[in-house]
Amino acid sequence: PPARRRLPLPHLRRLPFRDTTSTSMGPGGGEVPLSGGSSTDGGVSVVFPRDVFDTSVALDITLTDAPPPGVSPPSGATLLNKTLEVLPQSATMLRKTAGIRFNLTSADLGPYSIQDIGGGVVVGDTVEPRPTRIVDAGQGILWIDIDHLTKFTLFAITKPGPTLSSPSSGTILP
Repeated sequence: PPARRRLPLPHLRRLPFRDTTSTSMGPGGGEVPLSGGSSTDGGVSVVFPRDVFDTSVALDITLTDAPPPGVSPPSGATLLNKTLEVLPQSATMLRKTAGIRFNLTSADLGPYSIQDIGGGVVVGDTVEPRPTRIVDAGQGILWIDIDHLTKFTLFAITKPGPTLSSPSSGTILP
């Protein structure tokens, strides 16, 4: 009989984790958890304050443990493996700022400190930074302010920008 030849196994790669939910949110506001919510390591919560919507809005929300494909990070930054899509099923506007609360694990952070992490909105093939603040550094929890519903991602600052300085206190300028 002919000799059997072993065929190579196809290259196996880890597929990104995805968590998806569909929900409705009304004028009363509320919180939508994904992957256990922001009280769980690796989880995320989208937080809508009271009166952010005029009427009930149907939302599709997806968390992916991968950077958005084909997107460049802000200058001096690198994308992390976290992308969140918050999409209304019909056109809607936020009447005030809402937020996303991420609970990042050491695996999410990689070699970076929580102080190096920023969040932004994906616009075309770039990321526009949004106001981001640390809620609890020890737990890896941070907050991103959002003013509309779309795709968001996280990035780590790898090359800080220039530092602004000023003259010493009491210096008289000409």
